Amino acid sequence: MVKAAILDRLGLSLEKYQQKFQAARWAGDMRPQALAQKLTDWATRWLKPNAQTVGRIMDQVILEQFVQCLPDSMRVWVRRHHPGTVEATVKMTEEYAEADFPLREHRTS
Repeated sequence: MVKAAILDRLGLSLEKYQQKFQAARWAGDMRPQALAQKLTDWATRWLKPNAQTVGRIMDQVILEQFVQCLPDSMRVWVRRHHPGTVEATVKMTEEYAEADFPLREHRTS
């Protein structure tokens, strides 16, 4: 926990590398090789291909895309709870939606 907190403060967490990877854009003065190298470095640090199975890496990529598709309030709530798998995230979002639905219904009446 302490190591993760320190790395996060330094901007070196898995999530930070993921954000850098997803936010990368072509800069006019950047050489193609430099961009490709940065993307490779950030993806390697985010996905850790030498330490995980292909299935686990796929789960991480699908999990991130799933979370990106959620409404803002649900996305914030899910990220705050740090689910580890797509299956856990789906369960959390279903529970969130079920808990939130009666509140929405009550607010509109």
